Amino acid sequence: MPEGSPAAPYHVARLRDIEAVAIAGGLAWRPVRGTLGVRAFGVAGFVAAEAGQDVVEPHAEAADDGRGHEELYVVVRGAARFDLDGDAIDAPAGTLVFVRDPRVHRHAVATEPGTEVLAVGGDPVFQPAGDEWIWRVRPLLGGDLDAARALVDEGMAEAPENPGVWYAQALVAAAEGDVAEARRWLERAVERAPGLLDESRHDEVLAAVTEDPLRDAVLARCAAQREAWLDHPFGEGAAVFKVADRMFALVATTALAARLTVKAEPAFAAALRDSYEAIVPGYHMDKRHWITITLDGSVEADLVEDLIDGSYDLVVAGLPRRVRASLGA
Repeated sequence: MPEGSPAAPYHVARLRDIEAVAIAGGLAWRPVRGTLGVRAFGVAGFVAAEAGQDVVEPHAEAADDGRGHEELYVVVRGAARFDLDGDAIDAPAGTLVFVRDPRVHRHAVATEPGTEVLAVGGDPVFQPAGDEWIWRVRPLLGGDLDAARALVDEGMAEAPENPGVWYAQALVAAAEGDVAEARRWLERAVERAPGLLDESRHDEVLAAVTEDPLRDAVLARCAAQREAWLDHPFGEGAAVFKVADRMFALVATTALAARLTVKAEPAFAAALRDSYEAIVPGYHMDKRHWITITLDGSVEADLVEDLIDGSYDLVVAGLPRRVRASLGA
């Protein structure tokens, strides 16, 4: 496949192997973007054989011939002196110079022979991955919560709809001891990015947020019913409890607040739905006979236990006589 072909799944090249081309202004330019077939941003290398040669031509991106790009300059080897709107900056190898404002006039000259600068530029439309905020904030949680709070607030300004930023907000709130606020942010994050739920349940910082004694008690109550057995026909996120071959309870754990689906007498089920916002007709079930309860603490734990027991009894009552006899019913 041709080098730099857009169809190539990946491409590897050494800067030194991309031949530099002499262009206007006395610059030696390596066509990195074209060689690799990059489409997401512009990237090129600029080489100075001798000190005193330009490695960034004098220009401003907001000028008549500019494109308004943000630009990042990476000094790959050697050293250069940058001039940014009159400010002189010495930049040895490994220095990153980022120019956000396209109106800034920039120019760089090599101060050592063999200097090379990689220039990366593009329109400021990139959407950062949420992990960026999580990874950046985590080291600050143990000692500098003010810096952590400032960082997530910056994230909200830059990417207000990013679930990773919301997760980072939950981390900071949890580290500050505000469990309710942390839970609010985590619920938003998990609703948008369900994969964060499993991560949160293994996150020590969020232990107080994700622990759910009610969920655990519900699972234990279901498992304690006579001859009950557990099945996962819908995946690990849905615990289906059966007696004989009939389901009497389903506990969905794919949201921060687990949901319990049980059977109930139609009139009782209707009364419960009228009395509790957290109780609705059973998801994907006969809506007269089944209810789903969001285990957010708003329904009394004793009532939840009674509903599990009652569901089991209703299902057992519908089993063949010989099966009921074997259960002692």
